Amino acid sequence: MAACEVCNNSFSLDEQYLACFITAVCCGTTDPLGVDRDKVRRLLSENPKLAERIARIRAEDRAGKLLWMLEEERVRKIVLKLARGHAACGTSADCRSTVGWTFLGSSGARGPACAIVEES
Repeated sequence: MAACEVCNNSFSLDEQYLACFITAVCCGTTDPLGVDRDKVRRLLSENPKLAERIARIRAEDRAGKLLWMLEEERVRKIVLKLARGHAACGTSADCRSTVGWTFLGSSGARGPACAIVEES
């Protein structure tokens, strides 16, 4: 699906953060030498401030288990971008359209029924 350059590029830093955060959680470190994804290793090497930022939100509980506190706003932006892209693809809308969802009521055992709609 085509996306305008502004929409596509405006999320780059948040996408880099999320990729590095997820990899750091999976590998247990923000040290570039300790991560298993080449692109993330490069990002963390080239951007030590990002590595430090993610490392600062790492903590251990009393049992020594690692805890990570993600930047919710950055993740929310990416989730919304992906949801809008999937919704726009399904409705043939472009990125300038506002896409939302409408609750249609319960469908019994299958749970709530929703529809993706283009809002005006």
